[in-house]
Amino acid sequence: MGKQFFVSDAPLVAFEGQSTRSPTEKVDPFTASAVVAPGRFVVRSSDGKVAHPGPTVAAPAALVASGVLFNAAGDDVVLSAKLTPPRNVTVTFAVASQANIAATEYTITGFIRGLPVSETFTATVNAAAASNHTGVQLFDEVTGVAAAAQDGDVTASIGVGTRAGPIEGLGFVQHSSHRIDSDYAVDEQVPVIKKGELYVRTEDACAEGGQVFVRTVLAGIELAGAVRATPDGTSVAPDAVRAEGWKFKESSTAGSVVVIERL
Repeated sequence: MGKQFFVSDAPLVAFEGQSTRSPTEKVDPFTASAVVAPGRFVVRSSDGKVAHPGPTVAAPAALVASGVLFNAAGDDVVLSAKLTPPRNVTVTFAVASQANIAATEYTITGFIRGLPVSETFTATVNAAAASNHTGVQLFDEVTGVAAAAQDGDVTASIGVGTRAGPIEGLGFVQHSSHRIDSDYAVDEQVPVIKKGELYVRTEDACAEGGQVFVRTVLAGIELAGAVRATPDGTSVAPDAVRAEGWKFKESSTAGSVVVIERL
C-alpha cells in the first residue's frame, strides 16, 4: 500500500508582514513618511504619506465642565472637540436647585470621518433626578449640543463615554523577501496589505475570530502599530485601538506569530 503525504501551505518560518496570498488580497503602494516595519499597522500621515499611528488623544473628563447653561428659550453650546479614537458623548444634568424641566429635546452634532452626524435625545430634569444621556453615536469631532425651548434654565456637563471607535488606517506593511533590510526607510515605496491575510506578532494571547487592536501609545519597548487582542490602557484612554475589519484567524499565546485577516 502506498504512503500518503500531506503538504501544508503554511511556511516553516513565517515573517512578520508575510502574506498568505489569499484570493481576497489587496495590496497598494504608498510612500513612507517615517521608517515603517513589516507586520505593523500604518495610517495616512499629514504629508499624505504613511506612518505608524501616533498616540491616541486621551479623552478629557469633560468636553465642557458643569456650568453649561441651557436657557429656557432654547440654546446652542458651540464646541470644537476632536476625539482620537472616536468616542460617544455624555450629557449629565445638574439637578440641585433646578426647576422642574419637562421632557426637552437635545441634539449633539459633529462629524465622523468627515461626514456630519448627530444624535438626538429627550431628557427631563427636576430637583431630585435627571434623565442623563449616554450616547451611542461615535464622534471624532463634536461641534455642539443644542437644546429646544424648555420650562426653565438648566446646567449640565458634556463629556465622553467609554465607547472607543476604530482607528482609521490603511492596513499592514507587507514583508518583502527581495529586500536586505526588512524596514522601509523614509520616502521608500511601501506595499500595504489593505485586505487579505498576513502574519503578525501579537503582544498578548489571541482567540480565533477576535478583533485586532493596534498599539498607539508606547511605553518601554512597545512598538507603534503592533498588534494586540485587547485595548490595553483604559476604555476612555486606550493604548491600543481597534483596526476596523481585521480579525485573528487563529488562537495563540502572547508573543506568537499568527495570521490575521480582513475579507
